[in-house]
Amino acid sequence: MLLYAITQRSCFAEDEIARAQALQVQALRLAKSGVHYLQIREKDLPLKDLRSLAASIVEIVRPEGSQMKIILNGPAAVAAEAGCDGIHLTSEATIDAAKAARRLFSQHGRPCVISAACHSTQEVQSRSEYAALLLFAPVFEKTAPLGVIPGVGLAALSEAVKTAQDVPVLALGGVTVCNAIQCTEAGAAGIAAIRLFRGEDWKPLTHA
Repeated sequence: MLLYAITQRSCFAEDEIARAQALQVQALRLAKSGVHYLQIREKDLPLKDLRSLAASIVEIVRPEGSQMKIILNGPAAVAAEAGCDGIHLTSEATIDAAKAARRLFSQHGRPCVISAACHSTQEVQSRSEYAALLLFAPVFEKTAPLGVIPGVGLAALSEAVKTAQDVPVLALGGVTVCNAIQCTEAGAAGIAAIRLFRGEDWKPLTHA
């Protein structure tokens, strides 16, 4: 089971320095517990601060010999400069953005891992042409700032997996320790989440 964690610094202390430190601690903990991907999703940060945060996370994780890939939800230029392994593309992004990101990373002498957000089988079909990972959401009901968002369900997830063919699909949205296995039984290659991986009491799931 592939494990894909997503950051949310707003759940930590209000002070930005303390938040950055908390994210570094979280990243190191997740790297040591076998998480495969960590998406830095802090879209409200100024680009300078986003680059600094990403670079600090890369710097603290790499010496541990971790295989966890650091994915930035942000500009490819910032991700490449910070030493990230790739970028996450939102549902508004196009194939041109993926091509540009790969060209930019190649100038830094390394490949670019691209994950992409999908909310329908149509989006899965189009993004499977250029993404290495597809995050399909929301599978289960989740609570958002503007209210409750209903999940599309496991049947839709299964259809997304079939549409993606050989591209791994990760279930996102309302995923918990209790329903994670249902996602893999529906065909998902793994799970993606914010809350699931956030707490210090999180324990590694059994995965291969």
